[in-house]
Amino acid sequence: MAKTMILMFEIIIITELNVLLPSVAISELRLGAQLSMNNSAMNEESRLCNITIQKALEDINAFPNLLVVGYQTILFQDRIGYKLDLTYDYVDSECRGEHRSDIINKLRNILHFPYILIGGVCPTITEQFIKVQDFFSSAAQISYLATSANLANRRLFPKLYRLTAPERVGYALVQLLATFNWTRIAIIQEENDNLSMTTSDLMKELNVTKVDVIAGKPITVGSTPVLQQLDVLKSLDARIIVVSASQKTTLEIVCNAYKLGLYGKQFVWIFTEKYSDEFWKVGDVYCTEEERQRAVEGAFFCNTVNNKPFKEKGIANMTYSDLLTDIRHRANVPEFKPFDYAVGKCYDHVWVAALALNCSLSTLWKLGGEFLMDERPNMITDCIDKLDFVGTTGRIRFTDGALNPDAVLQRIQDANTKVVAYFRQDYHPNSRYEWIDGALIWKDKIIPRDSAQTIQKEKFVPMSLYLTMYILAGIGIIFTIACFVFNVFWRKHRIVKMSSPNINSILLVGCLLMYVTIVIKTMATTSKTVCAVRLFCFWIGFATLFGSMFSKTWRVYRIFTNKQMKQKLSLRDKHLLVIIGILVIMETLVLIVWESYSPHHVKEQRLETEDVTTDKGDKVLVFSRVCVSVHSNYFNWTLKIVNGALMALGAFLAWETRQVHIEALNDSKTIGVCLYNVVILSIVGLFLSMTLDDKPIVLNGVTSVCLFVGTLVSETLIFLPKILAFYRKPIATPQTALTNLQSSTTLSITTNRIELGASRSCEKETETDDTTKLD
Repeated sequence: MAKTMILMFEIIIITELNVLLPSVAISELRLGAQLSMNNSAMNEESRLCNITIQKALEDINAFPNLLVVGYQTILFQDRIGYKLDLTYDYVDSECRGEHRSDIINKLRNILHFPYILIGGVCPTITEQFIKVQDFFSSAAQISYLATSANLANRRLFPKLYRLTAPERVGYALVQLLATFNWTRIAIIQEENDNLSMTTSDLMKELNVTKVDVIAGKPITVGSTPVLQQLDVLKSLDARIIVVSASQKTTLEIVCNAYKLGLYGKQFVWIFTEKYSDEFWKVGDVYCTEEERQRAVEGAFFCNTVNNKPFKEKGIANMTYSDLLTDIRHRANVPEFKPFDYAVGKCYDHVWVAALALNCSLSTLWKLGGEFLMDERPNMITDCIDKLDFVGTTGRIRFTDGALNPDAVLQRIQDANTKVVAYFRQDYHPNSRYEWIDGALIWKDKIIPRDSAQTIQKEKFVPMSLYLTMYILAGIGIIFTIACFVFNVFWRKHRIVKMSSPNINSILLVGCLLMYVTIVIKTMATTSKTVCAVRLFCFWIGFATLFGSMFSKTWRVYRIFTNKQMKQKLSLRDKHLLVIIGILVIMETLVLIVWESYSPHHVKEQRLETEDVTTDKGDKVLVFSRVCVSVHSNYFNWTLKIVNGALMALGAFLAWETRQVHIEALNDSKTIGVCLYNVVILSIVGLFLSMTLDDKPIVLNGVTSVCLFVGTLVSETLIFLPKILAFYRKPIATPQTALTNLQSSTTLSITTNRIELGASRSCEKETETDDTTKLD
């Protein structure tokens, strides 16, 4: 025959007075006990919680297969099946420590193993009960509202389980950062133990991510002035700033942020604490309401969810709104929003206790009940750690003694605080944000970056300048080809023949090299080969152009200085070619030594005056590729001195031959104009190279224009008079061409005789060259 044994399983509910619940009491949930409490001593909030507990007990007792056990008795060694019912009574502690001994004495008389302590609301009383080492040290305790920095310390309170953990938003914050690819943040923490809980949880989550915390740790405010700390963050380019501080301190942070310019679409402020609605309009601080509004615009709030917005049924087949409706009906109140947030937690924590006891009963059954409490002190805590069910407030699953609650993400947009997303931690391990469509609006549709990214941007030659230089160079090349055709096809014409067509052809090669230099200067500087080709084309072209021009003048000078014709001079084109060749070889050798000893390479030159900041706050560093050489100054000045000496010699020869009046033979006046043109352009180019050193593109364009003008003017002065003279007398012969010179009366007989001799010498040389070609 089956025997009956009465077991005592209790859930002790301890609730106390706090700022949210002015009057609380201690309740004892005990099998077979009667409800005994003083309702008159309870205020409305406590009354609602008491009604909620009764509702939870009704649902638990009516839940099938819950607290139904078969138990093998120690005395009769048989098995007994029965279902447990839970009841309770209340005792008020008034959140006062002096009542602790009375409550403990009462609990000593009614507690049997296994049992669970539920409560309290007041953190100080909750701590005191746990610290009674001789009595409650081995008991599991569940609190649905109490929270503090101490209670969050698992080392101090390893058997406390909290349903309210406002600091557990660290993972939600980490996922928010990941959503927008923010990997660099700053954390501001007020010097307060409770406020440090959130930052501690955040830092724990950040340790397993790739997010960098500026300064390596949270920056504290309190003893250190807020303005000073914010100035440090500004110097470190902080853009994403998480704040865990009281409302008063946050207002001070906001004002100083406005003063330092740490606001706008480039910055994101994230507040982890709950403040009053439109908190920026409250308080007497150092800035105006408008300034505070501008500073907080776009800021986020990330807090735990109090009122569950999801219509999901929990373990009791009831939604959160269903529970509120039922409790309001039982309490005969139409609405009681100030306490709504605690109703669900009050209901769920009773379920936690019931399910944990149910688990412990199953354990006892498997072990036959043959052990004492001291042999399995962690049995109930092990059961609580294993719990995973859906309550009215969401998923109930403890991690390190507390729930990871769902979070609500709000944002200040157009001076209004709007919910933009919910973070569903109850989907763990697939926790995620559920975004409200169209709720989140970024200014200019640009997501801020976590730091000012540095973007390297190369500045190329503008298309307008590119086309202009190519057109100018093309004009010069076409004109050079036209002059070359004229010089070759009409080489027997008196005008062309007298000007040494062979030397003119060499001169045109120099002009062509100068125009090619313009083309290469306009091209993108991509390699050292481009640098070397540009350098060789310019200096060899310059030496060829002016070397040809001056060599012809040197021949006239030699003939002109032989006034008595005592010596028979034979200065043919081959002699002039030797002179030109020597000049070109000299410069080529200098260039070869230059490129061998200190070769050019491509360098990215920073254009600091053209750096810009984008709407996203990125810094665009502009650079241009230029050719540089370590010892360029030495070789540059060597070539400048050599060519300067060449031009000085050309000026001397032009001056000495200014009295020779055979225009086809003497280019002294033309050389003078060319020298003047080159000197002026060289001075302009030198001045601009010093003033536009930080603007290589502009400098490139200016020097290219100077190069084009100098070359074209020199080329035009040399060949245009000959082309016009040919146009006026297309069939002129050498004999008729000398008529004016022979009949001249303005010159001395000696000068005329010398000029006639020089002219005939040039003609004879040209005829000899033509005869050689025929042979």
